[in-house]
Formats: sequence, structure tokens, C-alpha cells
Amino acid sequence: MFLVLSFVIGTFWFTVLVTLISTGAGLVITLIGLPILLFTAVLWTFGARAERWRVKVMLGVDIPSPYRALPDGPWTKRLQAFLTDGAVWRDLIYLFLL
Repeated sequence: MFLVLSFVIGTFWFTVLVTLISTGAGLVITLIGLPILLFTAVLWTFGARAERWRVKVMLGVDIPSPYRALPDGPWTKRLQAFLTDGAVWRDLIYLFLL
């Protein structure tokens, strides 16, 4: 059951991520693409959190959150910390490979 569900979820994430990343990258020149790419990054982190929850429920393995804590201060500093966190990019790779 877990593997069949992984196929369905993996197909969904691959389709969503390829569509949003390519659309955002294509529209970066008009600056509309930057919010699309940022939204996509936040979306894939929520997807990875959902995957950790699914593994915990179906397999009984608790995977702790790998993210660094975001610093206090201006939103630019928080955004920089989010985008430089290696766990965010590992989430993207995981969802593509799923």
C-alpha cells in the first residue's frame, strides 16, 4: 500500500514541481516569476513535511524536522536563511525522486 501510494504522490509532486518551477523560471524576467518560485519553495517544504508525517503514520518511523530555525529580524534575513537551508533543497530533490 505504501509503495502504490508513493507512486501516486510522486507523480503528483513531479507534475506540480516541474510546472511551477518552469513557469516561475520563465517569468523571472518579468519579476512575476520570483513570487511563483518562492511559493513553490514553500509548497515543496510542506510536501516534504507531509511525507514525513506519512512515513510516521504508515511505517511507524519518526523523522525529526531537519530545518534550521529561522532567525528573528527583518523578512529579508528570514528569507535568506530559508533559501540557504540545505534541508529545503534536499526536500526538493526527494520529491522529484519520489
